[in-house]
Amino acid sequence: MHAVVDAIASQLGRITEISRSQWLLRGLAAAAVIGALLLIVPGGPFVGMVETTVSLLVLILLLAQSLDPDSDAGWVLFVALALLAAVLPEQGAASLALAGLLLLVAHMAWAWAATVPVHGRVGRSAWRLWGRAAVPVVVASIAAGAVVLGIGLITMPSWMVLVGTIALVALVVVLTPLVVPSRRR
Repeated sequence: MHAVVDAIASQLGRITEISRSQWLLRGLAAAAVIGALLLIVPGGPFVGMVETTVSLLVLILLLAQSLDPDSDAGWVLFVALALLAAVLPEQGAASLALAGLLLLVAHMAWAWAATVPVHGRVGRSAWRLWGRAAVPVVVASIAAGAVVLGIGLITMPSWMVLVGTIALVALVVVLTPLVVPSRRR
C-alpha cells in the first residue's frame, strides 16, 4: 500500500515542479481545442455515436498533448478534428474558420510550451516577443481565411485551377530561399 501512495505522491510532486507559464500555455491550448471542438460539433460533442467517439478521442489526445507538449498527439488531434469537420455537414463556414483559428492558437501555444523550460520562469520580455511574433501570424491567417471564404462565394471556371497551381509554385519558388537558411557563409 505504501508503494502505491508513494507513486501517487511522486507524480503529484512532479506536477508542482511545472512552472505557471507552462500551465498557462497548456491551458490556453486546451481551451482553444475544446472551443474548436464545440464549434465543429454544433449540437454538442456527445450528440451521436460518431461525435461521441471522435470527441472522446480528441479529449484523450488533448490530455496526452497537454501532459507532454512535445508529443505527436497534437497531429492526430488536429487530423481527428479535421475529419470530424469534413464528416459533419451542419457547420457554417464562419464557425469552421473560427475553429481553424482556435486550432492555430492551440498549435502556437503547444509549440512554445514545447520549447521553453518546463521548470523555469518565462520573463515578460519573452511573453512580449512571443506576442509580437504571434500577432502577425494570426492576422495573416484571418486575412487568408477571409479571402478563402470570399472566393468560396464566387463560381470560378475549372481552368482557374491551373492558374492557382502556377501561382502556388511561383510562391514556393520565391519564398523558399527566404525561409530555408543558406549553407554559404
